[in-house]
Amino acid sequence: MYVYFEDKSKAFDKVPHSILRLALRRIRLPEPFIQLRLFPGTKHRPPVKLKNLSFVDDAAFFACTPGGLHRTVARVDSFNAACGIRSNAAKGAVLSINSKREPLIKSNDVEVPRISSDGAFRYLGVFLNATGTGGPAVEAMEETFGRAMLSLRNKKITAKMAVYVINAVVWPAMVYRSRNFVPKLRRLQKWDASARALIRKKLHVASTFHASALHHPAILALASIEEQVTRYHMKAWQPRVPAA
Repeated sequence: MYVYFEDKSKAFDKVPHSILRLALRRIRLPEPFIQLRLFPGTKHRPPVKLKNLSFVDDAAFFACTPGGLHRTVARVDSFNAACGIRSNAAKGAVLSINSKREPLIKSNDVEVPRISSDGAFRYLGVFLNATGTGGPAVEAMEETFGRAMLSLRNKKITAKMAVYVINAVVWPAMVYRSRNFVPKLRRLQKWDASARALIRKKLHVASTFHASALHHPAILALASIEEQVTRYHMKAWQPRVPAA
């Protein structure tokens, strides 16, 4: 199977903002939010793009053969041309599943990047690869965690401030990324240990400083990524009881 992930170039630039205003009102978004996103500032300032809706201009097309994928991409380009829009080939991707062949696909005479057998592509917030494993998702979580710890380590902030950032920013981001693939327990415990080591360094205490003191609500209240992920997925899989 072959998948073509398409990204439409400047799709929202082609839509009148009056139509976007009606669409946002239809889904009952608050008027201040609509005003802020579409018409910030005074009447003389140009409208801004809806960056928070950037995913809705993506599409995925499937084919069983390379030839079928070529024909599909040609139809997509023809349809886009009729609508006055273009595909952004540089931001698209071609994924080959259970096939050693990696077809050369072009959109508007521009080659679409091919995802290697050990690579991945992020589509609608989900990391996809040819093997269907969660490796790319875990690698992304590891990268997110590593950047956050490095930044906190280099910042001249107190331990309490570092705990606040971990609890309010880092762990929620990690839990969000775990929605599609749950990391193994030992990796979660490794991240918890790294966070505790960082806080101990900020406190200028020895590595033997007991972990329970760091997690105690009355002291620092450092949250645990292991508990956060476990609680999230237990709640997500909890069966819904119909109302009486």
